[in-house]
Amino acid sequence: MASRIGLKLSLRRNSRQKTDDGLQAERTSQDQRFAKTDQDPATQEVARVDATKRKEKAVILVMGPTGVGKSTFINLASNSDLRVSNSLVSCTDRIEVSNPFELDGKDVVLVDTPGFDDTSKSEADILNVVCGYLASEYKHDHLLHGILYLYRISDNRVSGVAARNLRFYRDLCGPEALPNSIIVTNFWGNVDPAEGVAREQELTTKPAFFKPALDAGARVWRHDGTVASAHRILRQLVHAAPRALQVQRELVDERRAVHATAAGETLLEDLARAAQKHAQEMAQLEEDLADAQREQDEEAQRELEEERARIAEEQAKLAGEREKLMHLQVEALTRASSPVSGVQMQNFPATFAQAMSAQLASAPQATTMTTSPPATPPSAAAEQAQQRAQAQAEQAQAKAAAERAQAQAQADAQARAKVQAEAQAKAKADAERARAEAEAKAKEQAAREQEAREQAAREQAARVQEAREKATREQAAREQIAREQVEPEGRANAPTHTAAQAPPPAPSAPSTPAPPPAAPTSASAPAPAPAPEPPKPTDYDAEHGVPQEVGPSAGCFGALARLFSAILRRLDARTLDALWARLAGLFLHPFYALLGYTRLE
Repeated sequence: MASRIGLKLSLRRNSRQKTDDGLQAERTSQDQRFAKTDQDPATQEVARVDATKRKEKAVILVMGPTGVGKSTFINLASNSDLRVSNSLVSCTDRIEVSNPFELDGKDVVLVDTPGFDDTSKSEADILNVVCGYLASEYKHDHLLHGILYLYRISDNRVSGVAARNLRFYRDLCGPEALPNSIIVTNFWGNVDPAEGVAREQELTTKPAFFKPALDAGARVWRHDGTVASAHRILRQLVHAAPRALQVQRELVDERRAVHATAAGETLLEDLARAAQKHAQEMAQLEEDLADAQREQDEEAQRELEEERARIAEEQAKLAGEREKLMHLQVEALTRASSPVSGVQMQNFPATFAQAMSAQLASAPQATTMTTSPPATPPSAAAEQAQQRAQAQAEQAQAKAAAERAQAQAQADAQARAKVQAEAQAKAKADAERARAEAEAKAKEQAAREQEAREQAAREQAARVQEAREKATREQAAREQIAREQVEPEGRANAPTHTAAQAPPPAPSAPSTPAPPPAAPTSASAPAPAPAPEPPKPTDYDAEHGVPQEVGPSAGCFGALARLFSAILRRLDARTLDALWARLAGLFLHPFYALLGYTRLE
């Protein structure tokens, strides 16, 4: 268990380190740092407007993540000296405006915006700054000619920060203003051309990246870092008809709060996802901490406590940002529109348009833009009071909604904790039940195996007993056969004479005298000699299996004897012995003696 907790802590630290490294890589800028001027930027801008009041002005907004090269692009195209970051810290935490420069007969002003991953401000603050500037411009009829969104083509992947900035870009523009926007890919010198083209193809064809904006009319241009390239891109927008952005109509025409705009809703969704992720991490962390406490692992407990404190801090930060977003009100909607002189750049979102309008109003000739706000009607005080009351009501509603959301979040957390506890109890009960079932099955299996072994032993004993009985029966049968074989052999061997010593003939009647001896073949034959002994039987012929000579017998009787002897030779020895034992005492004994055998082998 301790190793598992240590592994989780290691994975969590590695994941957090990778996230920090990714944010640092995303924020790293390849730009150069320019010197910051001592003169106030707002005063410079008023002077520029005074010098170029007779010319038509094109205002273009520049957006993108921190470190993507927005300030460098603006300085290159306009010969301005906006601050440029070459470190991990953003230098643009407010709206900054470039020097006006002439392009194709028009004065062009580029507006630098902070990225939504700014290091010095929260995303809610950045959204409020951008919305304040855009609402002020729209309220004074100053429309944008276009928007540039810068993206590093050298990035290996679309990071979470870049994807979030891309969503804000689409939500701020809206479908009607996207045709007046260009996605600029830069840092082509830091990537292989073929690889860069492949990345550009992927970005423009996948719905998660540039494709939704391109389908709405946006375009993609490459920037090679030269002035000519920057001017070539800007020419696509300076001659376009100015259009109102979606967020401007939402804030001014529809009088929505910041959190009720499309961009505000996107930010709320991001905050909700982050809060849910932190809640899951906290629940898992509580389980790991309980395990470490049970195992008395002090080192793991200390690390888990630090991790829990960090997540709690992140949760508090998210809750504060959500609360701040719910109560944001664009100051430009409630602030008086009287001219302000000597305005500082950090207040530019609400005062730049007013200062520019006042300066243009003092000019001897009118311009193509609206030079001053309309006169305040007599009922302006009542209208302003009504607006303040409405704003207060909206704030109260937003606060109530935030409280309800917080209560709902707490209730959800308690419900999740309860469900988790029930799930743990159920899992523990299931584990106990499974262990009991496994033990019962193991015992049952052991009993079956024991019974099988006993049955096998009984069957083996029965087989051994049966084999013994069978051997006993076979032994008795063999002994019986041997006894039966000995008795005929004794009877057959009782007369010891042979064929040469024939038994004395039985007495016969006088009418049957013995035949006379054969006559000699010649007169000179010697006296008859004693009769020779009959020849003994020879071995069997190897080819026919019958004896060549069978004694004095001849004729049909001898042939039958030879045939019968051949048949007996082809029988099994045991069968033949048993057959002889049963038939020798009957009529075959004379034939047996006639053949000259004392015992058949």
